[in-house]
Amino acid sequence: MIPSLFFPAFTLRILSPDAEVIKIGLQYLPLMAISFPLVALTLVFETVLKSTEKTIIPMYTSMIAMGSNIILNYIFIFGKFGFPAMGVKGAALGTVIARVLQLVIIVSIIKIKKHHGLFSFKDIKNLTPSFIKRFLKLTIPTTGQEFFWALGFTTYSVIYSYMGTNIIAARSVMETVESLAFTLLIAISNASAILIGKELGASLFERAIQTARRLLILNVSIAILMGVFIFFIREPILIFFNVSEEVKILIKQVLLITAFFIPVKTINLMNIVGILRAGGDTKYSFFVEVGTLWGFGIPIAFITGLILKFPFPIVYLFSLGEECIKAVIMLRRYKSKKWAKNVVDNI
Repeated sequence: MIPSLFFPAFTLRILSPDAEVIKIGLQYLPLMAISFPLVALTLVFETVLKSTEKTIIPMYTSMIAMGSNIILNYIFIFGKFGFPAMGVKGAALGTVIARVLQLVIIVSIIKIKKHHGLFSFKDIKNLTPSFIKRFLKLTIPTTGQEFFWALGFTTYSVIYSYMGTNIIAARSVMETVESLAFTLLIAISNASAILIGKELGASLFERAIQTARRLLILNVSIAILMGVFIFFIREPILIFFNVSEEVKILIKQVLLITAFFIPVKTINLMNIVGILRAGGDTKYSFFVEVGTLWGFGIPIAFITGLILKFPFPIVYLFSLGEECIKAVIMLRRYKSKKWAKNVVDNI
């Protein structure tokens, strides 16, 4: 939030050299930055609810947030119902209001229903040195993994932005379509962590291993169907995007690549989020995730994109080699069963 709110121009210049992109971003980023702490709080409450099998509440609050965001964006961007047309600033304002609404609703439900998750200053006494030590041992690798993954994702964005503005547009559309396809896969992976973690917490290791196997097969099967879906909609879906013909060609090419690689990405998603984290095997996933991303993906994208000047689809294809390497390593770890441990025993 701090760099986005107080140093937006500097932050945007890191991400893109395009003066017009920076100019538009300056209207959006400082206002949008206000929502970042709100998202952090909401995620904590959602995670507590999901971990205690109250998954329906986060689903409804997310639906309300998404629906209100779409409606508010429409009103503020285009100036409907008497409001002035605010453009990209309106998009940011609509998102911030939707995030506030989501947080208020989820906290209210937890308070009214007396679910787990609310805390007060008196709860600080429960943070004993032994608890903090054990907590950090598990969470620092996960936090580091997410940080370096986000940093790597941002680095990809910087590399692609220096390859051209058309590529930014094509990648944005590609990621939108991929995110839609991945929604169900991510949900299954998160649900898997709850189911597998519950069995590991009861020291039912063989049941946890069988559950992990079934859920991995299920997720990969759905991923194959999603890949087929993207393959067939990669051209019809372009009617929803107002982009140039050059960008449309790029989108079709990268969506074709995405369609074939979704099952590979799903193997990694399921192993890291759904299986290894459930067993507290966070240090291993940290080294694999960070090692393949920064040891292969980022360098190959930099070399092929900025030095060799290959076309964007080729650069994107080469960078996905990272996912293939990661999938092989993660599957070997999954088969070793070393992740099947009780991480909450005697906590």
